[in-house]
Amino acid sequence: MELKVPLWFEYVFFGFLLFFFFGFLLATWQERKFAREAEYWPIVNSIIVEQLFASADPTTYNFKVRYEFNGAEYTSIAKNFFGMNSENKYVGDDVLIKVDPKNPESCVLFC
Repeated sequence: MELKVPLWFEYVFFGFLLFFFFGFLLATWQERKFAREAEYWPIVNSIIVEQLFASADPTTYNFKVRYEFNGAEYTSIAKNFFGMNSENKYVGDDVLIKVDPKNPESCVLFC
């Protein structure tokens, strides 16, 4: 006896596959666009205020940092977007970040 899968199930399954595939492509495209923009942001010195766990394998951290940009002081989360080694950085350490000049509250780790 052969087990038949209903046609509607095949359509739904194929639809989910397409949805996740195009979602993955869109996310990848947005990350690359962000990386290209961040490449030209100015580099600023900052101080780590808080260490925030980002991922386990490899262990990666984002940091809440305090920095000055264009005469104003900011505190924001510097994402470890470029996958830099962040295990040996602690609260109170100086770190270099790249700051978005259009939105100075947005920054990423540089070193």
